[in-house]
Amino acid sequence: MHIAITPSGNFAYVLRTWSNSIVGYRLDPASSDGLPVAALAPTTVGFNGQRLSIEPNGRYLYTPSLSGSLYGFAIDGSTGSLTPVPGSPFATGNVNTAVAIVEPKP
Repeated sequence: MHIAITPSGNFAYVLRTWSNSIVGYRLDPASSDGLPVAALAPTTVGFNGQRLSIEPNGRYLYTPSLSGSLYGFAIDGSTGSLTPVPGSPFATGNVNTAVAIVEPKP
């Protein structure tokens, strides 16, 4: 299991490796406890998903799998729902355990 939170603090995503899915939660960043206020529909990912990574603008979420694929999803900023990025899953080498997102600077 792995958890990632959008930079806005509005959504959290939990990778459930035993069910090969990502479950999203709407958060209330204004509350002092930050507890989830609603669960989103689960999104299916490949076998043996690893860690979740959200890019710095909070628009995309990625997760690699041990089976040699990288899954990419667009995050809907108002609902938190995940939509597969065109072409996803992307073929990679086997035994992927993490993904790093970098932003090149001039």
